[in-house]
Amino acid sequence: MQDFFTILEIPANTSANSPVSVDVEIEGDELRRIAYLIPPGWHGLAGFAVYYGIEQIYPDRSGEWVTGDSVYKEVELKWKMPSSKTILSVYGYNTDGLYPHKVFIWLSTIYLEEDKASYISSMLERFMTWLGM
Repeated sequence: MQDFFTILEIPANTSANSPVSVDVEIEGDELRRIAYLIPPGWHGLAGFAVYYGIEQIYPDRSGEWVTGDSVYKEVELKWKMPSSKTILSVYGYNTDGLYPHKVFIWLSTIYLEEDKASYISSMLERFMTWLGM
């Protein structure tokens, strides 16, 4: 599994109708996990969403935003990437009139061949244990 990291800084008074964005290039066959850290201070005044082109990947309901305050979360996915190198965009808004806000995002991908090899290795280990070897 490979991990990719990005930070989106969202200036104060950034409308959801005109969000800021940062692009991140990822590599693999599937996006398996999105982890994010929303630091203290957001108070639900800012939000972000992850897109591939015009397709919203997370949150999975189109038009929704992730928001919160002092939150770390990992979300499991199985999003098939259109090519082995793909550019995703993280968009964000911030209705806080005074302070900018940041979100820290980790994206984990996997090549499917790695996944198969890991599965086979795991099954072989179990079988060998079962045989007492």
